Amino acid sequence: MMEIMYIFLVGVVCVVCYKLLWNSKLDHIPTVGYSSPLLLYISAWRFLGHAREIFLEGYRKYPNQVWKVPTFEGWIVIANGSSRVEDVSKASEEQLNTSDHFAEFLQLDYTLGPEVTWNPYHVNVVRTTLTRNILAQFDEMYHELVNAFDDALPRELSSDWASVPILDATVELESRVSARLAVGAPLCYDKEYRAICSRSGVSLMKGRMLRFFPKFLKPLASKLFVNVHDDIKTMSKLLRPLIDHRLEEESIQGTQWPGKPNDLLMWMLDEAGRLGVERTPLDIATRMYFIAFASLDISMIFVLALQEIAKKPEKYLQPLRDEVEVVVGEEGWSKAAVSKMYKMDSFFRELQRCYDVVLLHLRRKVQNDFVFSDGTFVPAGVTICVNSYGSHHDETLFPLPETFNGFRFVKDDSQEQTLMTKPTLEYNVFGYGKRACPGRFSAAYRLKTMLAHVIMTYDFKLEESTNVSGRNEFNDLVMTPDKKAQMLFRRRKQAV
Repeated sequence: MMEIMYIFLVGVVCVVCYKLLWNSKLDHIPTVGYSSPLLLYISAWRFLGHAREIFLEGYRKYPNQVWKVPTFEGWIVIANGSSRVEDVSKASEEQLNTSDHFAEFLQLDYTLGPEVTWNPYHVNVVRTTLTRNILAQFDEMYHELVNAFDDALPRELSSDWASVPILDATVELESRVSARLAVGAPLCYDKEYRAICSRSGVSLMKGRMLRFFPKFLKPLASKLFVNVHDDIKTMSKLLRPLIDHRLEEESIQGTQWPGKPNDLLMWMLDEAGRLGVERTPLDIATRMYFIAFASLDISMIFVLALQEIAKKPEKYLQPLRDEVEVVVGEEGWSKAAVSKMYKMDSFFRELQRCYDVVLLHLRRKVQNDFVFSDGTFVPAGVTICVNSYGSHHDETLFPLPETFNGFRFVKDDSQEQTLMTKPTLEYNVFGYGKRACPGRFSAAYRLKTMLAHVIMTYDFKLEESTNVSGRNEFNDLVMTPDKKAQMLFRRRKQAV
């Protein structure tokens, strides 16, 4: 009897999965893996742990074409080659929507609420105001990160090495720098506020599990298994006194009142006011929480940079130190100095090519039926992605693509230097076109300043147990550095 029940349940699961995956309107698009009713979930299961191999297989099998792969969320249509990148980047939001895909990917409607998706004015703040104020905020950012590193890493000279859980330490110090630029002192030093910001990335990524629940159960599942709501409510309480004070000053003295702060919170209030959006602490906190989510990427990339230098210090450490010493000697610790760190630009560009924390880019939800320039038809409701992992590992574009070459992009003529923030048709880490990542410039300056400070202030190396390749995890289209990795640090004599 139990065997019959088991067979029945397996049959039900198979039918449900097949109904989710089957889409006759996609039959004309070739598949990597199985597409038959009985076997396609074998390919969906393989996708969970072998996505990179699948992307390379599809890239080589269907050059400059469009193909699809089954997942447990449905089909993903993947586009290969620069012509397809251009097709996706030029499509309007009415055809291929970025916000809707991102909201679906993280299940934002059930974690942050639908307002963040249908009125994403915070994106415009990051794209414009944040970028314009990199220079104005540079000194504040630099001094805060120096103090944060002093608290996280050895302060005094010593021949002994101090062991540091590098990912946890980096997440903490990055949250501190981000909080300083977002809300200023004294709230940026509030441990509860910073803890909320630090865990926002991990918490929102938990929202991915909601895709396995029926729609009517997702609100309940969000509260039980993700529960960012408590964090956002607490953040709104912490922000309320600041928001009330700033709105009161604005009502009395006008929008350009004396002593007006120049931080993310103020820019958000200004943009909401300009749009006529009600400026409630809960809504502002929700958007601030979402922006803090991006700090997780900065932390992961920084950890990867330290690990890669530690693997080959003889190749990278001294050349990077020499560059920093020269430009800081000329410009001081300034935005101008960081702009001239071209070897470091190349290093981070190559780091993201090899170890991109996201495997596919230009991810879009098809709103209205879409046709690629080669005639490939994709119906509404389907998710489209560009195979950036394939192009980033294409040996015709990047010779010896599996080999990390930190100075691959260095040019003798600095005028021709390709900066880490520059998207191209072949390099899509930050997307491409008018909807490229809005925060990439701020992130680049922060990453370069952090690394410049560390290599000039500390010696560092991998702990013996961590000195093993392949410890970084790839799961669900996202890469995470080894969470248990320890690094050893000691302060340099030259830094004192």
